[in-house]
Amino acid sequence: MRTAGLLAAVALLTACTHVTVAAPFARDTRLLRADEAVGVRRQYRAWYAIWGLVRLSGKDPADVVRDEGLCAVRVRVEDNVPDAGIGVLYTLIEPVGIIPQTIVVEGSRGPGCG
Repeated sequence: MRTAGLLAAVALLTACTHVTVAAPFARDTRLLRADEAVGVRRQYRAWYAIWGLVRLSGKDPADVVRDEGLCAVRVRVEDNVPDAGIGVLYTLIEPVGIIPQTIVVEGSRGPGCG
């Protein structure tokens, strides 16, 4: 019984988020390799509820690509200590599993990006 309780508590401290990486409509965009240089870097935190099932706030990467006029882009989702700490804290305070996720959009502007 004690082991089952411990396993349930650990399960409630985990989460899974979903970040869709898509280009804006009617814009040619290519994906960058991990080692390619970039001129633009935008980092933001997206917030999720119900252990990652529902996004509460934060832009889609496509919005950042459009707003910055990027033609070449890469997107990274970072798992870092501050996000983990905030997630554990909010999960303990508010048992609906509110968690943050850091998203980094990097890219380059070029001719024809409109």
